[in-house]
Amino acid sequence: MSMLPEQLDLEARADINRFFNAVFGWSENSYLSAPGSALVLGWDEAEPLVFLLEHEEAMLSPGHDHFALGVDGVDELERVEARALAFAATDDRTTVLTHNIDDYGVAKLHNIFIRFLIPLLIEVQYLEIVES
Repeated sequence: MSMLPEQLDLEARADINRFFNAVFGWSENSYLSAPGSALVLGWDEAEPLVFLLEHEEAMLSPGHDHFALGVDGVDELERVEARALAFAATDDRTTVLTHNIDDYGVAKLHNIFIRFLIPLLIEVQYLEIVES
């Protein structure tokens, strides 16, 4: 995701790192990140997941554009939601759209949406297959 250089200055990078660590347990990838260029986050050095790149033209997202992360069950989704709400209580730049269920008959999509400083919403989802 392209972001303006001032959106990835040292203070913003620290805030973004703090958010992703608190909510998802991710950390900055020290091999791929470079101040003045990129902030790369993930579970470990071998699995970068989110690339934030400094650019003079930032990515624009008109509202509900997002990327999704799957979890293994409703319990895990609710743990992520609790961590996101706890983080939001300490930083008012955080938005959490709480647990929603879209029922498609054969499947139920459980999800939450989180926004914090990056251009896209983050959807955390679990797809529950309904046995007939």
